[in-house]
Amino acid sequence: MKMENGNTGIFIGKDLVGDLKRKINSDVPIYVANDANCFALAEAVAGAGVNYQEESGRPISSHLAVGVILGTGCGGGIINGARMLTGRNGATAEIGHSTLITNGHACYCGKNGCAEQYLSGPGLEAAYASRIYTQIDKRPNAREIFDMAVNQEPQAKAQVKQFKRHLAEFIANLSNILDADYFVLGGGLSLQPAIYEGIEDMIRQYTFSPGFSPRIYQHVLGDSAGGIGAALLALQN
Repeated sequence: MKMENGNTGIFIGKDLVGDLKRKINSDVPIYVANDANCFALAEAVAGAGVNYQEESGRPISSHLAVGVILGTGCGGGIINGARMLTGRNGATAEIGHSTLITNGHACYCGKNGCAEQYLSGPGLEAAYASRIYTQIDKRPNAREIFDMAVNQEPQAKAQVKQFKRHLAEFIANLSNILDADYFVLGGGLSLQPAIYEGIEDMIRQYTFSPGFSPRIYQHVLGDSAGGIGAALLALQN
């Protein structure tokens, strides 16, 4: 299978599995998935999913979970019964390129208003800089914006509040479609405690069934999640 799109352009249109098999001169099975899917699988099986199992009393094999990466981009993975959903073309859960804001900011994918333009580090940085660009010498990064918000800098507080509102609407939209048990957040922005403060109540305001608002977790496995998920992918197949 050839990758049709992605933010790593060198792989687009390439038969990565075939190239690897030819390189190692072997017919050993090779399984490929993107980092967000692998992150979601690892967290569902060995991270946040364990926490949800303890809270709910339900086994991991019964969970419907969604992993969301909030970093340099916005990606995701859907795990049902401890197995990754990939879809017919392996393109399931490209949630960062679902429309969050109608006729919103232009995205590199060619559309407008993609979630990634609002829920990524660069998206937050651009939103902040566009409001006070005449008042700053150096554009702050996303972590610095969160720090400034904690220190009560008015524009940073406003941008973090808007980021959380967008995140709540985004997760609510996914909840209305998937009715997932929980969402687990990864990526650099997921390390910010402010993201989790009241987020479940915010999501509840936007869901069609507010009595079934999903749990929201910070990732448990850290930067190792992608590698662990890749290993699990091979083991499960």
